Amino acid sequence: MEDVLIRFINTLRNAEVAVSTAESIDAVNTVALVGYDQRQLLHDSLSMVLAKSELDKQRFDQCFAQFFRLDPFQWNDETSDENATDQVIDNAEALDQTVNDKSNLDSETENEQDALAADDLASGLAAMDIEMSVGASANNSASEHSDSSETAGGASDSESVLEQVLQAMLESDQVALAMQLQAAAQANQLDTIQYVTQRSLYRYRILQSMQISDVEQVISALASGTDAAQQQAELLRLAVLRLREQVTDFVDQQLVLNADASSRQLREDILQNANLSRIEQRHFEAMQALVYKMSKALVARYARRRKVHRRGQLDIAKTLRHNISHDGVLFDTYWKTKKKERPEIFAICDVSGSVAAYSKFLLMFLYGLSDLLPKTRAFAFSSNLGEVSDLFKELSVEQAIERVNQQWGFGSSSYGDSLKDFSTLAMDDLRPSSTVIILGDGRNNGGNPELGILKEIYQRCNRIIWLNPESRGFWSVGDSEMPRYLSAVHYSSSCQTLRQLENIVSELLRNS
Repeated sequence: MEDVLIRFINTLRNAEVAVSTAESIDAVNTVALVGYDQRQLLHDSLSMVLAKSELDKQRFDQCFAQFFRLDPFQWNDETSDENATDQVIDNAEALDQTVNDKSNLDSETENEQDALAADDLASGLAAMDIEMSVGASANNSASEHSDSSETAGGASDSESVLEQVLQAMLESDQVALAMQLQAAAQANQLDTIQYVTQRSLYRYRILQSMQISDVEQVISALASGTDAAQQQAELLRLAVLRLREQVTDFVDQQLVLNADASSRQLREDILQNANLSRIEQRHFEAMQALVYKMSKALVARYARRRKVHRRGQLDIAKTLRHNISHDGVLFDTYWKTKKKERPEIFAICDVSGSVAAYSKFLLMFLYGLSDLLPKTRAFAFSSNLGEVSDLFKELSVEQAIERVNQQWGFGSSSYGDSLKDFSTLAMDDLRPSSTVIILGDGRNNGGNPELGILKEIYQRCNRIIWLNPESRGFWSVGDSEMPRYLSAVHYSSSCQTLRQLENIVSELLRNS
C-alpha cells in the first residue's frame, strides 16, 4: 500500500504542494498507524503531516478528493436538465423488463416481443461462443458491486468481462461500468501516464480490456434482428459512445494528476484539450490565466495595422486632384482602399446546468478580446433571456459569472422563449456586419423551437455561429432541435475544449 501513498504524494507535488522527503517518511508512518479503512481519519491525518499553509490545505483537499474517489458514469453530465438522454433512460427501463423476462422464459412468456429481443441477444452472444446470463435483476446488481470490482480487477477471462460490461450497459448500471473502468485502468497502470502522447495508447488499452470490440460485434448481431433487438442495439451503441467519452475524460484527469509539474507547457496543453465541463476547481485559476494568455495572443495577431501597399485599383479622381499643383504630372498616386469595420458580436449563451461551464469560458474569452472586439454584447438564458453585457463591464469576470448564474441560470432550457426575448431586445440592432454566436446544446425540452425567429436573425446578420458542447453524434438524440436549427445557421461546430474555442474565435477574427 506504500505505492498508493507515494503516488498520492507525487500528485500533491504536481499540484504545487511542497512535500519534502522527511514529510514523506512521516506520511508513511502515519498511514501505518491509521490505515486506509476510515477515509476521514486518513484525510485529517495526512493533512496535518503534508499540508502546511492554508493554500496547501486547499490544494490537499482537492487532490485527496480527486485521487481517492470512484465516480459513477455521468450519463447526464452534458444534459443535466433531463433532456439529452431521457430517451436512453426510457429505453433502459423498457429493456430491464426484457432482461428480467429472459430468466423466466422456460416457465412462461408474457411478452413475445421482449422474448424475441432476449433471444436475439443470446443468439448474438452464441455466435461468439459466449454464454451470458441475462436474468440478473437490477435489485440484485447493487449488492454485487463490491464483488464485481474484484472480479473485474483480476478477471483473466475476457468472456466474463464482456458479460459484465454488456449487463451493465443494458441495465444502465453506471456504478458497475465505473468499476470496470477503474479495474481496466489499474490493470494497464494508468497511474504511470505522464505525457500527452500517451493518451491514445492508454485509451486503446483500457477499451480493449473492457472488451469494447466484442461489444460492437454483439451490436452488429442485434442490429439485424427484430425491432426490440434493434432497440437494444441502439441502446448499446449509445452506451459505447458514452463509454468512449468517459474513458477519454478519465485518462485526461489521470494525466493532469500524474504529469510532471515542472513542465508548465505540458500542463497548458492538457488543459487546452480537456473537456471544459470536467475542469477541476483547483485548475480554474490556471484556466483563467490560460484564457487571458490565448486572448492576448489573438489580439496581438489580429490588431496589427495592415501595411498599405502600392497596388490595387488606382483612384483616378483623387490622384488628379492631388497632382493639380504639378501641372497634371502624376508624381503622387493614390489607390482605392476599402475600410473594414470590426464585427459586432452578439453572444447568446445557455447557462443552464448542462452547458454553464462552456458559457463561462466563452464569455471569459470574448471579454479578453475587448480591445479587439469592443462591440460585443452578451446575453444569457436558461428559460428566459437577458442581456448581461453591463455586468462584465462593471464587475470582475468571476463576480460577473456568479451574478449571471444567479439571475439566469438554474432553469430548464427553453430556446424558443429565449429567441423571442432576443428578438425583443436586439433584433433591431442587427446589421450586415453583425455576427451572432450561440452556445448551447439545442435541447428545448419539447417546446416550440421558434425556428422562424432564427431564420429572421439569419437574414439580418452576416453570420450565425452555433457552438454545441455535445458531440455531433448526440445532436439528433432525444429532444435536441439541432437538426432543425442547422437550416438557419451559417456555421456549426462541436466545441468541448479551450483549443476548439480558440480556433473558432481565431477563424472569426481572420474572416472579419
